[in-house]
Amino acid sequence: VSSGFEESVDGVVANTAGFEYTSGIDDVGLKTDFDYTPISKHQIKLGANWVYHTFVPGINNYKSSTTAQTYDTSFGGKKTYAHEGYLYAEDDWELTTKLKLNAGLHSSAFLVQQKSYGSIQPRLSTRYLLNDKSSLKLSFSKMTQYIHLLSNAGLGLPTDLWLPVTKNIKPQQCWQTAIGYAQTIKADYEVSIEGYYKQMNHLIEYKNGANFFDNAVDWEQQVVIGKGTSYGTEFLVQKKYGRLTGWVGYTLSWSWRTFADKNRGVKYPYKYDRRHDIGIVASYKISKKIDISGTWVFASGNAISLPNQRYFSLQTTNPYSLANQYNQHYSAENVIQSYETINNYRVPVYHRMDAGINFHKPKKWGELVYNISVYNLYNRLNAFFVYSYTNPNTQVSGLKKLTLFPIIPSFSINFKF
Repeated sequence: VSSGFEESVDGVVANTAGFEYTSGIDDVGLKTDFDYTPISKHQIKLGANWVYHTFVPGINNYKSSTTAQTYDTSFGGKKTYAHEGYLYAEDDWELTTKLKLNAGLHSSAFLVQQKSYGSIQPRLSTRYLLNDKSSLKLSFSKMTQYIHLLSNAGLGLPTDLWLPVTKNIKPQQCWQTAIGYAQTIKADYEVSIEGYYKQMNHLIEYKNGANFFDNAVDWEQQVVIGKGTSYGTEFLVQKKYGRLTGWVGYTLSWSWRTFADKNRGVKYPYKYDRRHDIGIVASYKISKKIDISGTWVFASGNAISLPNQRYFSLQTTNPYSLANQYNQHYSAENVIQSYETINNYRVPVYHRMDAGINFHKPKKWGELVYNISVYNLYNRLNAFFVYSYTNPNTQVSGLKKLTLFPIIPSFSINFKF
């Protein structure tokens, strides 16, 4: 995020100033994986990984120059350096012709600010064939993540910052269980339904009134620690064979957060709590050389916090003066906003359609594929973020949305060898 201005006197630049906000992660790492099959009923996987992280939590850079002097100031969260490594092993084991088991163990470590964290994470999943066309699945896993996602849920530019575990901020942990059922219909179609539940601990969010641009104090002092739960059901129908292929998916889900120091300790929906999520994908082969495809997605809007009421404080030189009681001066700085609960509103729903056509041209050395695509076919203006607006003439306040991507056509050529 950056901005700036320039001042001039009699056509001569007298002062230039700029503001820039920077946040990011740089990684350097090594990774190796091994596959080992001692017998046909056992497929064993082993692996290791090491990563050196450089975190930039949030740096404000202010630069100003005048004819007499130049200022270049940086303030905010300091860079954080960390080492992360893990080892894993898993066995895909066919116990019987009907029962298959996948068991694994993931061991990880994180070293930051002379403090180390470690975690042992078991994973287990099973699949049981009820008959030739149906199966039942069950899974359980425990996971640890050493990077936190910090989001703001109010009005204005949405910001998602990835921040590291520190000597004061513990890694987030979760366990998840799921159960599912799949059914094949007439060899071409497969229907599946799955339910899941996830419990999360050591999550972080901004304190009440904290601001990600306010780097007068370190970001660790602007967050609170809490927990979360997510659960829902996923439904999927697939057509895998034939000239027409594709799938239709629908997810009904809930995602909650609970913090003792926020929302009076009562749970509230997470920013990315999406009650409904629909995806439809289809591809049709007109001939051996031409095929068309289309995708349509729909999702409930993200949760945001909006004030239910606003109060204006009275600015007076002498609060006991009768004249000042009639000459009331209000300003934006003296607006007091009242929130009934956190994330009490939703931005408009998101939906979009993409379409494309491929022309295949066989060659002796391979195949040429010409593609013509259209992103956002019906030009849906989805909200990227929402902000408050007051009409200067009528003084009526309301909300406006900012969108990013309208309808966008594209053309590409692919070479297949």
